[in-house]
Amino acid sequence: MQAAVAKRRQSERMERRERILGAAKTVFLKKGYFKTNIRDIAKAAALSPGAIYYYFGGIDEIYAEICEASFQMINRFLERECGEKASPLKKLENMADAFSRFYLEHPEYFDLFAFSDLGWKRVGLKEELASRLDQALTRAISLVQSVIEEGIRKGEMKPVGDRRQIAYALWSGIEGALSINRRGLLENTDFGIAALIQTQMRMILRGLAGSP
Repeated sequence: MQAAVAKRRQSERMERRERILGAAKTVFLKKGYFKTNIRDIAKAAALSPGAIYYYFGGIDEIYAEICEASFQMINRFLERECGEKASPLKKLENMADAFSRFYLEHPEYFDLFAFSDLGWKRVGLKEELASRLDQALTRAISLVQSVIEEGIRKGEMKPVGDRRQIAYALWSGIEGALSINRRGLLENTDFGIAALIQTQMRMILRGLAGSP
């Protein structure tokens, strides 16, 4: 009996925590990080401010957890593609597809950690929280870098520069494409963001492979 009660209470706590995060995500997207306060989130979650503080120490903890969840989803996409039995060039292409797919399926997460308020690096998170997000980003870049290094070892790619810089160049290129899409600059074209990223990746991969 006690075990059943404890299990139910744990389930209720988890449900309430997710409710707070869902409400906070909505408010952050509407008002931005700097204009959001605990009362806004409490109202959106239909809870008291005290209930919010029971689960989180403040706005920054809530925001960091939402951003961290987005990185975890991205990294799961990348890890899956990184582990596939394919050539390194194909893996990079698939990882780019996975990144853009994440954006298309979860634009709200991408907006929060990359675009809103200039992204999580610019909102002044506590060092511990910022470090957690730094580690998540480092993991994502490291996955891309590992495939580049594999490609160079196998002779599929030319060592055109620092491996980590190449990984950041790939990442920033895709983020740039997603950024111009978010700003509506593709609205008057006859192609979408997926086609743009595919073209971008073909150009980059051709350069890495040393193809004319």
